[in-house]
Amino acid sequence: MKPFCEISDEENKVKTNCLDLYIDWGFHPKIDIFKATISSLDIAKKLLGKHCIIKLGYIDGDQISFKHLRLESIKTTPRNIKLELYNRSIRVSKSTISGAIENSTAGDIIRTLFENDENIYEITDEGLRFEQITCIQRSFLDIIYRLAKMCDLFYYVKEDGKIFFGKIKDPRKHEAIYGENIIDINYTKHMKREARAIINVESPESSIGRDTWHWITKNPIKVEVGPKKAIYWSYCFHEIRSEENARKVGENLLKDAERRRLNGTVTIVGNPLVRPGDILVFKNISDLENIEARIYGVEHIFNLRKGFFTTLRWCMK
Repeated sequence: MKPFCEISDEENKVKTNCLDLYIDWGFHPKIDIFKATISSLDIAKKLLGKHCIIKLGYIDGDQISFKHLRLESIKTTPRNIKLELYNRSIRVSKSTISGAIENSTAGDIIRTLFENDENIYEITDEGLRFEQITCIQRSFLDIIYRLAKMCDLFYYVKEDGKIFFGKIKDPRKHEAIYGENIIDINYTKHMKREARAIINVESPESSIGRDTWHWITKNPIKVEVGPKKAIYWSYCFHEIRSEENARKVGENLLKDAERRRLNGTVTIVGNPLVRPGDILVFKNISDLENIEARIYGVEHIFNLRKGFFTTLRWCMK
């Protein structure tokens, strides 16, 4: 099947094929990256500042469409036009917020986030809408990333521009088969060892630089999770309100550390259907046989001459 890549406005009135495309998409506290190259300056000018759609995949085959992208800048070179896009906005559905509040630790952070400044979001029929620029200024994605890690949840911006936040139910499985669809693979395997986490809870005011000594003296919370003599990591949080939640956070951080004991990257023949949170199964690789890995980062690279490739960042499930 022949790969293709196309960029257009939302009304599909202005569109063109891409010469190159780079997408970095996954679980991380940064803006997902979209960079495209086209040949027409006139079309680039018509798309500048508009909301765009990028389609990537195979003609008469599997495809993916990234929506709610805004073309922020164009750069002309002697041979082509380079475009940079970003997600127009992030929407968090009301049901997602309700689900987060079921976990009191997550709920505390969500409520704190919204109570601090009502101007960072607006309530719409779709839920809570966050402007991307506001997210950068308020470090919203950093907070969500931290929250997800603390509560053993996942988050990423979906292709429709909405944020996924929660447990991934029934993830799809993809195969990486040596000798068939694998182009390159690198991985690191660390020795299994016991570990523990020490959770120190700071005053809520500590995040804005106030003196917190009296608060800590009156309300000390320090929780240790894991074997006493094991290597430990020490963490400080101001969002936690109880020892029970501090213990949950410690357990989840140890889970995250265990997952990353085996991690790596694999480049495969382009697969537009793979998403962050999916499961990767390796075949014909002795060290990784029968291991299911969680995909936490997806890079799509399309080139009109070289073809379509997908690089997956993964760690143990």
